[in-house]
Amino acid sequence: MIHKKNILLTIFMVILSTNSEAKTMKNSDIILSISSLAKTPWEEQAGADARASITANVLGQLIEIDENQGFISKYLDMFNWDFKNQQYILKLKPNLKFHNGRVVNSQDLEFCLLRPYLAKNANESSTLFMNIFGLDKIKRGDTYKSGMVEGIKIINNTTITVKPKAPNPTFLYTISRPNYSLVPFEEFLPDLLTWKKWPVGVGNYKIKDADIENGIFTLELVNNELKNAPKIVYFETKNKNNPDIFFEGFPSFKKENYIEEKISGYSSKRVISFNFNSKLGSDLNFRKAVELALDREVIARKTTLDSEALYEVIPPNNIGRINIKSEKNLEKAKLLFKQSLGDDYNKKVFLIPNTIDEIIGIEYKNEVKKQLADAGLKVEFKTYSKTFNVFENEFSHAPFRLKSQITDFYEPILFFTFFKSTSRLIQERPIDKKFDDLFTDAQLSPSIDILNIKLKELSSYVDSEKLQITLFALPAKVFYNKNKIQSVGSQAGGSILRLSNIKLKENYIN
Repeated sequence: MIHKKNILLTIFMVILSTNSEAKTMKNSDIILSISSLAKTPWEEQAGADARASITANVLGQLIEIDENQGFISKYLDMFNWDFKNQQYILKLKPNLKFHNGRVVNSQDLEFCLLRPYLAKNANESSTLFMNIFGLDKIKRGDTYKSGMVEGIKIINNTTITVKPKAPNPTFLYTISRPNYSLVPFEEFLPDLLTWKKWPVGVGNYKIKDADIENGIFTLELVNNELKNAPKIVYFETKNKNNPDIFFEGFPSFKKENYIEEKISGYSSKRVISFNFNSKLGSDLNFRKAVELALDREVIARKTTLDSEALYEVIPPNNIGRINIKSEKNLEKAKLLFKQSLGDDYNKKVFLIPNTIDEIIGIEYKNEVKKQLADAGLKVEFKTYSKTFNVFENEFSHAPFRLKSQITDFYEPILFFTFFKSTSRLIQERPIDKKFDDLFTDAQLSPSIDILNIKLKELSSYVDSEKLQITLFALPAKVFYNKNKIQSVGSQAGGSILRLSNIKLKENYIN
């Protein structure tokens, strides 16, 4: 009998422990679930939506884009183009402080623009294009010194000027990304990528606690003017509790308790990225065969989340699209595969790396595998977690990989930076002078109208050379607790969920 009592007591304590977080929650606290298998949601290997949401809310964004593609900023008093001197003027709001208590100054503004390119290792930001005069003279691992880049000048304690290397009508869209948020130099390890403890910025929320083992990261509202916003957000990456808000992709939660809302943009796209260091990946006929073997519409229907077939690099609702729709041609695919594969046709099985994609299921991969096999190319997929230098060791002979890319770029030229001969994705782009020339022409566009024309030329070239094959894009959707949350407010960030715009119902406001 005592033994049974001890068992019951143990079970009770486990249940109590499991739900202890929920029992200590206040009315004005919410649980946000965004799945990520990485140790923390802010590291480079974390999922794009998890990383973008936590960094944007904690670090803050220099500039935000609203639903009308307009610019707003909580942290800059001025972000103007100086026509006379052909440069941008960026001026900080007064009395701005980091979460560690230090006042933000103009050197911090300079540092946030340079940090990705000074970081010791390649990173997502370093693959992007930042058009600043003199930026190409610094190298990865260089020590930050104010004034080291000729195109950035400090005017006073709150103001800098930024001179583009070439005309750049979309510079402000670029710096709207959390990659260029205000961050304090002293909170980083020497590699400029790893935080000493956790992210520190100027955002509306600061990190209060990090339970890495259970994947629960506690965010605390620091802006007292936001009366209707959640005071505490439990940012969960392992989905141990029923959430109050989450991106689409968690079918285990009972959807009847939630309101579904489509927000602006797309959260990500799934693409085939070729290994140009391999014999097959560098063969245009092979790349053409891969596309001709695939029926994107069928593949998109096999995902567990709603997805839309995508036929070009730039997703809908952007300039520079050529609005193509490639058709499957099985017989032509077979012919080209026979030419490229030779004796390996319909025999050799290629091991293909794919990034983590648990939320969209495995059926779409099975469909890709089947369609390729029908055309004579046999593949097996294996999950990996590296961002760079993927085609090594067991994947050294893989002709391509399957991966996700974020799609909420407000500057469409960024979609093409991955293919430049100077891209940090060394194995996944060709050395192609014609592409580089087209890219440079687009950079030099003096207006949005000209940029649209030049981007279409880039889009057409990427399609003709099959530099990448896009499969589908995922529209950004959120589900929120209809009993607790009044609305999610303005959400124009694609994969970024702006927590301070969430409005709680009146009876949940402390």
